Amino acid sequence: MFHLESEIHAWCQSFRSRNHANVEELKDHLYCEIDQLTEQGLTEKQAFVIATERMGNPAELRKEYAKNRFTQETFCYIAAGIMAVSGLVHLSELYQHVIVELSIREAAKDVFIGFGLMGFAVYKFFKAERKRKLLKS
Repeated sequence: MFHLESEIHAWCQSFRSRNHANVEELKDHLYCEIDQLTEQGLTEKQAFVIATERMGNPAELRKEYAKNRFTQETFCYIAAGIMAVSGLVHLSELYQHVIVELSIREAAKDVFIGFGLMGFAVYKFFKAERKRKLLKS
C-alpha cells in the first residue's frame, strides 16, 4: 500500500541537508505539485512519481542550493571587507583631525564611525563563518 507521507519523508531525507528551510521549501513545492496532479484525477502514487520527476534529481537540487549558499557567504565576506576598509579609512583620518586641525569633534565622529564599521564588519564575518560551519556539518 502506498503511503504518501512516508514517501515524501523518504524523498526529503535523500537531500541529507542540514538546512531545514531549504528542505521545507522543496517539500512545500512537492505538496503543491501533488495537489495539482491529484485534482487532475491522478492517484497519489502517480502524482508523487510525476511531481518528483518534475522537480528533478535530488543531487542536482543540492548543487543549486549550494550555489546560492556560496553566493550568500561570498556576499557576507565582501561586505565585511568593505566595511573594514571603510572603518580603517575613518580611523586613518583621525591623525588629520587630532594632530593637524585639533578638531576633537571631527576626531570623535571618525572614531565612532570607524569603530562602528569595524565592529559591523567583524559581525558580518563571523555570521558568514557560522553559516558556513553549520551548512558544512
